[in-house]
Amino acid sequence: MFKSEASSFNIVDATPFKRDVLKELADACREAEMPLGFYYSQAQDWCHPGGSAARINKRKSAHWDPTQDGGMDDYIDRIAVPQVRELLSNYGEFPTVLWWDTPIYMNQERATKLDAAVRELKPNIITNNRLGGGFNGDTETLIRNLIDIASKGGNYLLNVGPDGLGKIPAPSVQSLETVGAWMKVNGKVSRAYLLADREMALSVKQHGGHVEITRPSSAPDPLASVLCLELPHP
Repeated sequence: MFKSEASSFNIVDATPFKRDVLKELADACREAEMPLGFYYSQAQDWCHPGGSAARINKRKSAHWDPTQDGGMDDYIDRIAVPQVRELLSNYGEFPTVLWWDTPIYMNQERATKLDAAVRELKPNIITNNRLGGGFNGDTETLIRNLIDIASKGGNYLLNVGPDGLGKIPAPSVQSLETVGAWMKVNGKVSRAYLLADREMALSVKQHGGHVEITRPSSAPDPLASVLCLELPHP
């Protein structure tokens, strides 16, 4: 879906459209002052030698086309790394997020090459946890996003779903468990009081994702009364 020098199998060179979709999208987002993220499937490729193929079961692979014959390490060096460099170099300040997908047969060495290209070109970019090879992605960002969104009364929806065998992928489970562990410590209010009167505890009730605090009949400060919430320490 973008103009690539690493492969002629792209929307500009291989289709009648002849235009770089990502460039047009980046231009529109820049004009609208919107952030833009890119999706890149770093392992599966059905058009170049060495692209990985999902395994249907222990005996059968989804490798059905001789086009895929080849070494995956060579594929990472010739196609995946150059295309990641193109995605991070050709669109100005974009992308602000790089979303990896399908880390099939991605070992640490292959993942390290891709991560090194990302860190060299855009060290502050947000990435997810599907690169593979032991790279966990920005789980810290998930928690900070959750804090920001919940503080404004919103809900945070993560795109988590089962794979072809009906199982939640291990990287998704890891992210959910990390967020859950944080919420177990930080998602409960142990005490509430007004900053102007620390000794007078306020009644706290929690149900579902809501915290209900009974306030005093009158505000102690005519301009801005500050409510303090204490959370249990881990």
